Amino acid sequence: MKYIILIMTFILPSSLTFSQVGENLDNDKFSALYLVTSTHIDEKGKEYHSIPAEFELLYDSKMSQFEYIPKINNRQEEGDFFTMASSGIIFVNLEQNKMYERKSSLGKNYFIEDSIPKFNWKLISDDEKKFKTYILKKAIYENLEDNIIVTAYYSEEMTCPFGPSLYGGLPGLIFEIQIEKKYGNNLKDITYYNLVEIKNTNKEFKKINFTKSITYEEYQKLYKKALKNMMEMNNGGVDTSD
Repeated sequence: MKYIILIMTFILPSSLTFSQVGENLDNDKFSALYLVTSTHIDEKGKEYHSIPAEFELLYDSKMSQFEYIPKINNRQEEGDFFTMASSGIIFVNLEQNKMYERKSSLGKNYFIEDSIPKFNWKLISDDEKKFKTYILKKAIYENLEDNIIVTAYYSEEMTCPFGPSLYGGLPGLIFEIQIEKKYGNNLKDITYYNLVEIKNTNKEFKKINFTKSITYEEYQKLYKKALKNMMEMNNGGVDTSD
């Protein structure tokens, strides 16, 4: 058995259950549970699959909270599997047009505050499928600069623009999403988010202090600097940037 650790920025068939949920978003709050898996494909085409992880999307008409749910895993997997090292929490506030993220990277916590990301979704009107009693419609987003293709299925019956992680902005809740990231030498990572349960809840949003926050652009600069320093330390303190 082989395990690899993947740090996520954050389609398994399963027995999916849904509670009867109301549609009065002004008063209701919902808890949506997503099962998340990832596949890494190396330069030889060999696939490494993650052990499934669970994330919760808590939302109402104005705000969402997305967070990893830690669980004890006693599964004995056969083959090449890796675990997803996931931490942090993401808030999206529609009234403020702001996203807030507490992110742990390279042993340090970062508090990020920025505008809600805008995704140039292409709605595919002739591609639908049914999930339980819901009609799911397809949308695609392509980021050619970063070689990322995102395929989402959403339901207009759940009238909110939220989804897993920071993905959203569609005319309904995202039920399924596939994020494909290509690298050089045929390397590829594919991450899947599948909604497995949704229900009404009285759970409260967490309160986290973001007064000492940075923008996402500032975070990227700090992360790249910390990553470079770590690589130099691993190389015996020799700067190989030239």
